This record gives sequence, C-alpha cells and structure tokens, in this order.
Amino acid sequence: MSNKPETARLNFLYIYHVLQQYSDEEHPMSVQEITDRVNQIFMMHGSGMNRISPDTVKRILETVTLEIFPDSYYNDERKHQFGFEIVAVVRQYDSYAGYDPYKHSGMKRYYYMEHDFSTAEVRTLMDAVETYSYFNEDEVTDLINKLIRLRPKSFGLKKFFDRSWELREEDSLVLINIDTLNEIIRRHHCASIVYCNYDIQKKLSPRPGYPREIEPLTLMWSNGYYYLVAFNPKYNGITNFRLDRIREVEEMERLAEHSLKDFEPVRYRLEHPVMYAGEVVQFHLLCRETPTNNMINMLLDTFGRDTDIRYADPREIEEYIGKEEPEDENESGRWIYASFIASTGGTELFAMQYGKDCVIISPEASRDRVRANLEKAWGRY
Repeated sequence: MSNKPETARLNFLYIYHVLQQYSDEEHPMSVQEITDRVNQIFMMHGSGMNRISPDTVKRILETVTLEIFPDSYYNDERKHQFGFEIVAVVRQYDSYAGYDPYKHSGMKRYYYMEHDFSTAEVRTLMDAVETYSYFNEDEVTDLINKLIRLRPKSFGLKKFFDRSWELREEDSLVLINIDTLNEIIRRHHCASIVYCNYDIQKKLSPRPGYPREIEPLTLMWSNGYYYLVAFNPKYNGITNFRLDRIREVEEMERLAEHSLKDFEPVRYRLEHPVMYAGEVVQFHLLCRETPTNNMINMLLDTFGRDTDIRYADPREIEEYIGKEEPEDENESGRWIYASFIASTGGTELFAMQYGKDCVIISPEASRDRVRANLEKAWGRY
C-alpha cells in the first residue's frame, strides 16, 4: 500500500528535477512536457499505475506557485531563501507574461525554474574563470562544469571548452593555496611561504630569503590576478603576494600579532594600483584628456570613483606644464586636475606610463623619483 504523502513529496522532487534541468525563463515547459519528462526519466521501468499524470503535475505546480512562490513583493526573499523560484507564465503573442489567476483563468500555463544565478551571471563567472590563465586545464574544466550545473540543459556549453590550453600552467597550486590560506586566516595563524620569480627557462624559482614567515590578512583580486595581503615582518608593514607565484604554504602554530579590524579590501585595492605596496599618501596630478587616451576613464578605473577631478585652472597648467603646441589633432585635449589617496609605487608607475599626458604635482618626493626614472630611461635611448 503506497504512502500518499510520501508519494506526493517524491512527485514534487521529480517535477523539481525536470524544471531544474530543462527549463528557464527562455524555455518554459507546459504541464504535458513536464509530465512526459518525469515519466521518461523516473517512471519508465515502472508499471502504468506508477506513472505521474498531467492532473497531478498541474495540481502540484498550482500549489507551489500560488502558495510558496506567489507573485508578490516577497518573491525575491523567497528565491534567496530557497535558491530558486518556480514561476507560472502564459503565452502572449511571441513571448510570455506572468500568470495572473484573476486575468488569465483558463489559459494554458507554462512553468520554469528561475535560479538564484541568472544566465548572464553564470556566463560572467565562467568567463572570469576561463580568463585566469593560472588555473590549469583540469581545474578550469571542473569549475566550469560546476557552474554549468547552475543552469538548465538548454544553456550553451561549447564555447567554454574551446580554449588554448597550452597557455596555462600545468601544475597550478592556486586552488590548493586558496584553501590553505583561507583556513590559516580563519585561525589567525602565521604562515611560512615560498615566493618565486620566473627564471630564464620560464620556471618559477624561489626568491632569496624564502621560505619566510608572514601573517596572512586576506585574499583579493586586483588587475586580473589573485593576491595574498599579509603583514611582512621583514618590512614591518603590509606586503602583497601574487598567489600564482607562491609554491609552498605551511601553517605555523604561532598566532598572528597583527589584525586589520577596519581593513576594507576595496579601499585597499584602490589605494594600491597594480598592487604595489608603499606609503599611502594624498596625490595631486595634472592629466590631459585627449581623443585617444580616455584619461578620465583610466583615472576612475585605477583609483576609484572617489577620485576628485575637475578641469585644471590655467594658472596650474602654466606653472606645471607651460605653454605647448599640440603636435597633431590627437594630442589636443583639456588638462584635468585629479586628487586621490594611493600608494606611492603604483601611482608613480601610472604617471610614467602616461608620461606625456600625466604630471605629478605633489608629493614632491614622488615628482623627484619619476623625474629621475624618466631621465634614466631617456639615457637608454
């Protein structure tokens, strides 16, 4: 004798599986399509008595969509709670509209599962995984397969596996290092690491002075790379380590002495362009926006939207730039005054990169270092 409540629960799980695997907002399924899939996958070896009927599927879905996922203000909260939402729609012309029992009574209904991750979000995550070249082929394939399982079978797959694997590391330790360092940070312990540079054979070799004991603080992305931010006793300050260049990590039993309770990863990243360490100071720059360099974009992308920018005063231009005639129409543009807080190393590198269109006004020490470096570079040519 069958247990009816148990059978009802199993029927819902069968329906849930079919919607999860085969439906999304672009591919809603009719009651008959859901019924056929459930019977094909779960009931094909059973007798006719065990097959689910369209009436059962319709009854379960009406209960779920009207009582558990009603079309109301609370849908986003429910979707966050469950990780998905089952949605009822009706066909209207060449598209679908949300089902309203008061307006669409009697119309054929279609159902789909709306996941916590949208198609665009999953594609973005896949692209991010694929473009990080320090995951090896097996790691990328495994991560993408896991992301694919967040979307139905209608989701396009081929482009995510048509890649140039020869550009990747064969022995990536990034994922292992992430797991190890996360646990060390959670326990607030010190760590011993071996940090490396590439040699002439393009192999990673330990830097002098390693292994070295550090105090890991956090992990973060910046400029397309994953970094460990740590207190480094050698410099009595914070240092950034590229995670793909760490070859060995060993947890130490000694508790870390330093913690950054007020540490803000986003602020730290913006204050350390290209993740160069160094003193964080107030900078004032004159930068020229031309038709080709998109300087305002570069300033905001590099130093954040808190950067103060305005058109430069003619007196400032006269004092720090002087009078000059543009060499061609692509050189013409307006000078911009920019002010922000950032580390010296990264900002000086930025100024040298955009040398003809970027001048540090202050601090004076940074002006001197950039001037000296440019003079040495000029001597090379």
